Amino acid sequence: MEFCCKLIKPELYSLIYFAGSSIGIGDGSGAGFLLFALIAFFATQKYKHRRAQKLKQKFFQQNRGQLLQQLVSQRANIAERMIITVDELKNATNNFDKSRELGSGGHEVPLLVYEFISNGTLYQHLHVDGPRSLPWNLRLRIAAETAKAIAYLHSSVSIPIIHRDIKSSNILLDYTMTSKVSDFGASRYIPVDKTGLTTRVQGTIEYLDPTYFYMGRLTDKSDVYSFGIILVELLTKKKPFSYLSQDGKGLGVEFVNLLTEDNLDKILDPQVMEEGAKKCMKFLYLQHQCIN
Repeated sequence: MEFCCKLIKPELYSLIYFAGSSIGIGDGSGAGFLLFALIAFFATQKYKHRRAQKLKQKFFQQNRGQLLQQLVSQRANIAERMIITVDELKNATNNFDKSRELGSGGHEVPLLVYEFISNGTLYQHLHVDGPRSLPWNLRLRIAAETAKAIAYLHSSVSIPIIHRDIKSSNILLDYTMTSKVSDFGASRYIPVDKTGLTTRVQGTIEYLDPTYFYMGRLTDKSDVYSFGIILVELLTKKKPFSYLSQDGKGLGVEFVNLLTEDNLDKILDPQVMEEGAKKCMKFLYLQHQCIN
């Protein structure tokens, strides 16, 4: 029997040993990298979750979330009915099944629908050719309805609105001669905690409040002044656009001057004097309070 013993060269032995060590080091490095990747993944997911929660809170605040919280705190007995989770909505709608939708068009082009007023404007009915115009009692009713509409804008809505262009051509009359204040293109919101704001002058100059016209300070009194000019219009049947006194004064200023001089017969509409002499003094006092 022969025994054979092969000698391995030292260089080859070193190479084999080094290769084994490399495999061991590679296994350890791979495990470390995998652990690092897992940690990074979970950290990223946690960051995304926190960011999503912050965005939800931000959108909640932007969409009147604070108002909802106030309502909930004030009405604790119905709080559970006011806040509904997404899961509850899914259950109630069969996972937002399309067949459960009532109506459609909620995501189409939004449209504004206005009441059709077919009977023209106060300006058209008041400034007619001939001696007879709107009866005095009807003028009173139109003035009262217009005043209620302005008071609603200033006091009854959640955020007060200044119309900025109150004039007879913006008061529409329906088939029953009921007045409707229209054209809110120049209107402005006034924050609840403020009495007015400084802004660019806009409106019809013959009806503009002098304080607003010269200083740009817009308040609810700006609409009141414009309403006062409409009252002058109803009393005199004069057009603010074209009226000028002999000394170049506008309708509102001239009316106040004649009222102070007790010389209103010079400017009052004869039809008003004939039909409404008894009620005219209260109307005059109101008008004077509006524009003085």
